[in-house]
Amino acid sequence: MFDPKTVSLGIAPIGWCNDDMPELGAENTFQQTVSEMALAGFTGCEIGNKYPTDPAELKKALDLRGMRIASRWYSSFILTRSMEEEEKDFIANLDFLAAVGANRINVSEQSYSIQGKMDVPVLTGGHKHVMDDAEWKLLCDGLNKLGKIAADRGFKLCFHHHMATVVQTFEETKRLMDNTDPRYVYLCFDTGHFTFSGEDAVKAAKEFGPRIGHVHLKDIRPHRATVADIYAIGIPSIIMQSIGSVMMFGMNKILISFTEAATAVFGAYFKLQSFIFMPCFGLNNAMVPIVSYNYGAQKFDRVRKTVRLTVFTAIGIMCVGCALFELIPETLLGMFSPTDEMLSIGRVALRIIGVHFPLAGFSIIAGSACQALGKPIYALINSVCRQIVVLLPAAYLLSLTGRLELVWLAFPIAEVVSVILNATFLRLTYRVSLERK
Repeated sequence: MFDPKTVSLGIAPIGWCNDDMPELGAENTFQQTVSEMALAGFTGCEIGNKYPTDPAELKKALDLRGMRIASRWYSSFILTRSMEEEEKDFIANLDFLAAVGANRINVSEQSYSIQGKMDVPVLTGGHKHVMDDAEWKLLCDGLNKLGKIAADRGFKLCFHHHMATVVQTFEETKRLMDNTDPRYVYLCFDTGHFTFSGEDAVKAAKEFGPRIGHVHLKDIRPHRATVADIYAIGIPSIIMQSIGSVMMFGMNKILISFTEAATAVFGAYFKLQSFIFMPCFGLNNAMVPIVSYNYGAQKFDRVRKTVRLTVFTAIGIMCVGCALFELIPETLLGMFSPTDEMLSIGRVALRIIGVHFPLAGFSIIAGSACQALGKPIYALINSVCRQIVVLLPAAYLLSLTGRLELVWLAFPIAEVVSVILNATFLRLTYRVSLERK
């Protein structure tokens, strides 16, 4: 479809962290973002709010991953500030982009923009500024000046038509293109913003084709088979989250029959285990895209090596957690200002439950590996069996003995079953997904 010698495919970091709403994806780091971009096969990206401001640092991180900067957003204020100020900021941005090896700059006129004003509707109410003839001339002349500066330095200025700004619609974009110099001003063609503003993106592409210097592809039409595949992967994860809530409810019902202190210990355990499991889950999250990418690339040896290394690392991490639960349970419980009764119960509980941590390390990685290789149903089956079929019934039956300390044995028992299932499922997944390819 595209000539790889003239067209490169990149991705915007907005899929990892939103620039307008930084709280969306705030947990994702720059290193994670660009690593996952590279693993997904992209060769370029735009610049987001998590990116280093030092061009040398940014270029080094991208070079390590075989990537480069495709473009950068630049907010112009041609209508509301002097051209001297505008040129100064514009040149500073060109300097940065030149240092990282880019040759595109996406300009969006932000004068009178209502972008980011959460209490102002974009499509209704007449809040969007409509330029008069004098403002149109000022904007177009200013863009020509900036575009010539860019062209003289080997850049293309690509104007980004954008929702909530002075250039949003097809007609506004056409007027801007008609009144700017095609040598200096190109179009950042955005399918999403044309579609959202009620325009025909295909019509716009045909109209502005020769002036398009940069493309933002969005709003892909849903494909039923693809959507079905996505939900086939995602629904098991949704169900597994629900299963955890059911397990928590059931265990609390069993434990309250002994004493409220037992439920307090169970709550404390879950908070403590989250700290133990967190590094393991982080490791797991790093493994999944690597496995998925190499599976898609049919590099099956890499898949096996990655899973093997991650399993051993996870078990090592969980062994440390097990040691902490065995050696210093009183210290761990001390963070919750325990009563004497809670401390007495919790000491025994943590030591018994902690035994299953190394087994859990294997189960976490093996289950996610199956999911990454297109077999999420195995992870769902294991979760149901572990928490609903084994853990809760075992805890209930052990509670009938009248001995609270035996109830905690349900966790190691359930984990043994989980390990057996996960080992079996992982072997089946390897056989189906890897060995028969």
